[in-house]
Amino acid sequence: MPALEAIGSKQNLSIARRALAIFGKPASLGEDHRGKHLAKVTEDGENRPWEKLETEFYENPEDLEAMMLDFIARNPAEFPV
Repeated sequence: MPALEAIGSKQNLSIARRALAIFGKPASLGEDHRGKHLAKVTEDGENRPWEKLETEFYENPEDLEAMMLDFIARNPAEFPV
C-alpha cells in the first residue's frame, strides 16, 4: 500500500485496503499462520470474498505502469543508475 500511495494510485489503493480489511490480521506473517487464517476467511470453500475486488482491479482504468514510470521520472535521486 505504501507504493500505491507513493505513485498516486487512488483506485488500486482503495481495492488493496478493502482486500486487506477482508483478510484481517493473521497471528503472524509465517506461512502456516497465513494459510490457517486464509482458511478461516474462506472456510466454506465456496466463499470468494475477493472476487468483486478482483473484477474491480482488472476493470480499473488506472495505468499502474505509467504511474510508476512517472514516479521514477519525478524522483530520479531515488533510483541511481
